[in-house]
Amino acid sequence: MKKTKKILSSVLAFATLLSVASCGQGGGRTEQTGGSEAAATTTTVATTTLDTDAAVQDAAANAAAEADLGIESVDKKIKWLAWWDIDETQAAAEIFKAQYGVPEEGNSSYGADFTNEIFVWTNVAYADRYDKLGQMVAAGDSPDIFPFEIGYFPISAYMNMFQPIDGIVDTTTEDWSKYRDVMDQFMWGGKNWCAITDINLNYILWYRKTIIDEAGLEDPLELYRNGEWTWDKFLEMADVFQNSGESKYVIDGWNVPDGFLATTGVPLVSIEDGKLKSNLNDPAVERCMQFIEKLAAEDYRYPWDLNGYSTNQRAWFNGDTLFFLEGTWAYESDAWIKTRERFGWEADELQFVPYPRDPNADTYYQAMKQDAYMLCSGAPNPDGFAAWTNCVLAASKDEAVVAAQREKSKRDFGWTDEHLDLIQELKTSMVSVWDFKNGVSVTCAADGMDDSPTRAVLCRPYTFADETYTQLRAEWENIIDTQIAEANAKLG
Repeated sequence: MKKTKKILSSVLAFATLLSVASCGQGGGRTEQTGGSEAAATTTTVATTTLDTDAAVQDAAANAAAEADLGIESVDKKIKWLAWWDIDETQAAAEIFKAQYGVPEEGNSSYGADFTNEIFVWTNVAYADRYDKLGQMVAAGDSPDIFPFEIGYFPISAYMNMFQPIDGIVDTTTEDWSKYRDVMDQFMWGGKNWCAITDINLNYILWYRKTIIDEAGLEDPLELYRNGEWTWDKFLEMADVFQNSGESKYVIDGWNVPDGFLATTGVPLVSIEDGKLKSNLNDPAVERCMQFIEKLAAEDYRYPWDLNGYSTNQRAWFNGDTLFFLEGTWAYESDAWIKTRERFGWEADELQFVPYPRDPNADTYYQAMKQDAYMLCSGAPNPDGFAAWTNCVLAASKDEAVVAAQREKSKRDFGWTDEHLDLIQELKTSMVSVWDFKNGVSVTCAADGMDDSPTRAVLCRPYTFADETYTQLRAEWENIIDTQIAEANAKLG
């Protein structure tokens, strides 16, 4: 059990943060930039200020006139804490402005930068986000909104970093019916915690079409269309590509094992009947981990030790890695936009597919992500929170807004109609899988695979070919089970 002391020591600061956050309220502004574990190396969201699109603005104004947003007025600005800013040229912001105007500043300490803005943004580095939230809550100057992260749920709920949205947002209305079933899966203690406004694939496999052609491989998207895109086909392609040249690898990106596990339909930790449940011994999990171990044993996955234990997007850009795991957001990042421009790639050079289907699964499961917001403990403007989430929902439901926003995305980021149609298809056709393995406890919520027992069990067999799932499960299962029991006990 040599890793135990390292893990417990590494989460001490986070444990302190949670105990502080559970005490009260908080505030403040920092000038820092951030990135996620998934984007820590080269990828950051494009920060260029985009011009407001007249079509989006007009469609949003019409949608605002027709929508019943539930909140009559918003008199002060909404305080937003995150490692990224909200684009106030998007349709939801235009609906908000059409309905409420730009809220009064409400507090001179916000500064002139926010005079014409809906939000007052506290920019925090990704690694510091919960420390900052705890400080703000404890200081009695809480932000209103924080991004929802499944990796910190339900711990963020039972440690009082956030408050339920029941009585703030009426999620029982027809407007919320599209996401009602999903929100029910995130209920903790019989309460709603996150306002889910969209569902998307958490991970997709990006590839370059010319690299597929040069290697003589079948187009993965065509395989998917024909119902042939499975683990077995993935391994066939892996073997061919690996032998097509020197230093050829098949897949890279953070959280590769998470996506493959989701295709079985069985997460490592689920919420069933309102309580956390371990699935470490489920046959589907064991079978998937054998597949993961093969990726490492055969050197199909990019070996991170060659790049300082980090992903290597450049190798993928150069055609030495076949697939790169990333979300749809990466296409809009500065790094990807500049790379496409530098190499003069055609619009359809970068393509993507979902994770290959588990051949033993009864349907097409995928790890999904939810666009959702959390209401911070002690939030000074809950009406602003409700108004904003209702505007985001209204934007997603209005056909004219969706069409105008689509054209804006094509113009601003270079998306093709094929890309956008495929995203929409996958959003509606895949069966969602939600894994709560990281939100069990302070220990499990640690960011690194060396710092969290649940991440260690899932990720180390992928990263290190000499470590097996069976060995790691034996090492950590009792600790994980104990922490699940402690979390469930907080329900009473």
